[in-house]
Amino acid sequence: MEQEHPRAGRALRALLVSLVSLVVTLGAVEAAARLFLKGKWHTPTLQAVLAGTNIRSLIELHPDPALLYRLRPNQEIEFQGTLVRTDETGKRVRGDESPLAANGFTVVLLGDSTSFGWRVAYEESYGDLVRAGLERHLGRPVALHNLSVPGYNASQEWALFERTFDELRPDLVLVHHDHNDAQPTGWGYGGWVPPEYGDNALGSAALKVVLRKAKERADRKAYEVAAGSTTIEGYTASGPDYDQMLLARAKLAERCRAANVPVVAILFNAAVVRSDEWAQLPIYRELHRGAGRHFAEQGYDVLDLYPLFQRWLVDEEQKDMSRLWFEPTDQHPTAEGHKLIAEMVLEHLVQRSPWAAAPGAR
Repeated sequence: MEQEHPRAGRALRALLVSLVSLVVTLGAVEAAARLFLKGKWHTPTLQAVLAGTNIRSLIELHPDPALLYRLRPNQEIEFQGTLVRTDETGKRVRGDESPLAANGFTVVLLGDSTSFGWRVAYEESYGDLVRAGLERHLGRPVALHNLSVPGYNASQEWALFERTFDELRPDLVLVHHDHNDAQPTGWGYGGWVPPEYGDNALGSAALKVVLRKAKERADRKAYEVAAGSTTIEGYTASGPDYDQMLLARAKLAERCRAANVPVVAILFNAAVVRSDEWAQLPIYRELHRGAGRHFAEQGYDVLDLYPLFQRWLVDEEQKDMSRLWFEPTDQHPTAEGHKLIAEMVLEHLVQRSPWAAAPGAR
């Protein structure tokens, strides 16, 4: 019996050591969450992000259910620190456009918030930079009709394009493809969690992060089950919604082909992470290469920015694209990011597109 006391003492000390280690570990995790993950748990920060993505001041409801909403026409408003002007049709404009000359060249750009020029001046958006570059290359006036609307998906883009094609009579169509274009409008990148979700009696930031992440995963799973779809990194990769996106893209390509108008699909992803094995990553294989293959079969000239971004990351010795983001909670490209995209798009158009290689050929 006397030997049991030392063993009991050792067991108690081991238990105390384990408890202390657990408390220290939890404390370190909590400290790390508070220091490095503020954008994922801090309620005021999350609320500010939510307010920053609210486009209510820019839009109005549209009677056509295929469109749902549009940019308010004839407005001049400051949005997210940037002046946004729209014309009588509701598309964003530079403000000093003049009638296109008889020998002018017309470009239509379709897309969502990135090609719209989120938080950048119109002149800094990659669409207008491409316009200016084409003007220099072709040696004649180029007009840009930027039909991009924040939040639009592929079906809405097709509906808007169908409405305006005959009037605009484009010489070139650029389709900015983001991988959330296959998802229902408003569904976002993987389910939406209110800023207050995860607040707890302990006041723990780490616990809130865990609870919010679990909620997001549960929402994504519920979406997959309900829609019969699969997702990769929050983006729809297969199922009815993905098929609907492909159908909308096919209709757009067919309309352009029937009118003998070249159409370029620009595959964009803001969250590219540098990797030596990037060609084997699921997001590249299933989304970029997969979508690119479908679009090429439909008749698009495909420009996938993913490999070009990987090259940029190596050249600039960056681990991800965050240098070109406004902030970690807003991965839209800054003016520097738009300039980079414009350079890549222009190089593709000038070097690989037959219509651009011979000015005046169309």
